[in-house]
Amino acid sequence: MLDPAHGSTLALPPEVELTAELTAPKWDIRAGGVIVVESKDELRKRLGRSTDSSDAIAMCMWQEKTWQTDEQGRVERPKVRRYADAVSWS
Repeated sequence: MLDPAHGSTLALPPEVELTAELTAPKWDIRAGGVIVVESKDELRKRLGRSTDSSDAIAMCMWQEKTWQTDEQGRVERPKVRRYADAVSWS
């Protein structure tokens, strides 16, 4: 959503703390191409502070997911997107 190469005009404020929060999470690729991102609690411990600024950005960018239900009306889990299956990161 921030990449101007895809026609976006969205921009974030040039705040050092916000940039630090958005770029700080650690991640790893596990067997089968599963991407595991550091938990919010671990990130807070490592940063030594709350992640309020990046949380606000994430909430602004959130889009409602349409959930599928089975025959009994139970919500089915969304399929995990694997790194190896990703075509693009736009």
